[in-house]
Amino acid sequence: MKSGHFTISRRGFLAASAAASLTQAQSPRKKRVAAIVTLYTDDQSLKSHAAVIVGRLLNGYAPNGVPAAPRTEVVSMYTDQVSKNDLSRGLAREHGFTIYPTIKDALTLGGDDLAVDAVCLIGEHGD
Repeated sequence: MKSGHFTISRRGFLAASAAASLTQAQSPRKKRVAAIVTLYTDDQSLKSHAAVIVGRLLNGYAPNGVPAAPRTEVVSMYTDQVSKNDLSRGLAREHGFTIYPTIKDALTLGGDDLAVDAVCLIGEHGD
């Protein structure tokens, strides 16, 4: 098979594909994060720290203009205060995580035992 400036054999292609699949299969799963925040807003008057920090956990970011994909997965959230410009509910639908009514439920995913690898705690703004 000829591609661009180099030639690769069918055997070489299959070996490289198998190695890539094996590497991907061996890569560790993303760490599961519970986000515990006072409020989650982003409007003309207030961009909460949750919008900045948890936003990077959800969407990644671009340090020095180089995109970096998220290396964690937000699996739950507790939002202490829900203002009229709250963004957390929409983000839960978009990213597939659950917003729980208590901190304990967010940490246990509604069960009895701790079910997350990490907690992102942001307590600022709000009442």
